[in-house]
Amino acid sequence: MDNAAIDVERVKLWEAMGKLEQMVHIAKTLDDRLEEEAASLDHTDPAKAKAIRETALFYVRQRTQDLLTQMAVTVQGYLALDLVKKNNVELVKGVDRASTTTVGALRTAVTVAQAMTNQRLVLAQITSLNETTAGIIDSTGSCCATTPPRSTSRPPRARSRWRRCSARSRTSTTRWTRSTRSRSRRSPT
Repeated sequence: MDNAAIDVERVKLWEAMGKLEQMVHIAKTLDDRLEEEAASLDHTDPAKAKAIRETALFYVRQRTQDLLTQMAVTVQGYLALDLVKKNNVELVKGVDRASTTTVGALRTAVTVAQAMTNQRLVLAQITSLNETTAGIIDSTGSCCATTPPRSTSRPPRARSRWRRCSARSRTSTTRWTRSTRSRSRRSPT
């Protein structure tokens, strides 16, 4: 039962309690007057007083008791609906808190997953770049280690330029190889 339906039902119960209260008041007033009439007739006409007490007063008191019972049931229903309404409000708050927490957790999980995917992509690109660089270094070293073919078609200036480049490359490759070897000897593995 949603809170709107509960509010409608509570309004109806409140109106019913008001009417029952009026009826109880009328029944008690009638009871008091009948009792007074029976008391006044006790001295003049005891048979009539007895008849009033046994018939009219008995039924008025029975009806008053019924009205009071109905009033108690209506009050309990009103209070029970109030409790259900409060529970509904707390349930809505609980669901809201849970959904907020769940959405936050999912948002964090998605962010972490995207970050991990991006890191994997960057790592793969770095690995590929390192492999390419190593391949270029290896091929440059291989090129520098081989001597150029002697051809007469090449002008003497181009040959000397190639030899200088070749000599520089060999020197830097040799230095790099030596430093790598010395580092590997020093570091414990």
